[in-house]
Amino acid sequence: MNKLPPLSLPKQAQRVNFTLLISLYMANPPPSNNALRYSGVGFQIMATVGVGFFIGYKLDEYLGNKKPYFAAGISVLFVFLALYVALKDLAKPKDK
Repeated sequence: MNKLPPLSLPKQAQRVNFTLLISLYMANPPPSNNALRYSGVGFQIMATVGVGFFIGYKLDEYLGNKKPYFAAGISVLFVFLALYVALKDLAKPKDK
């Protein structure tokens, strides 16, 4: 089996100046992606409503209700809470 000789670079090329790379990156940051921002808000709304439904479901289960009154009521309450938080987050100016 033939072995390839090790790659030999000059010492200056082997060292990476991370400070220079970071300063170049910070001077020209990549553009922010609005799609990621909006999808994050969507997942936040889904999680908030899901938590509200779970709390209502467990409360109905604990109280022995035949119909899911608390699950429905608390879910609606958490929908309004989620929309309030989402609109508040979207109203903020995005970081540059």
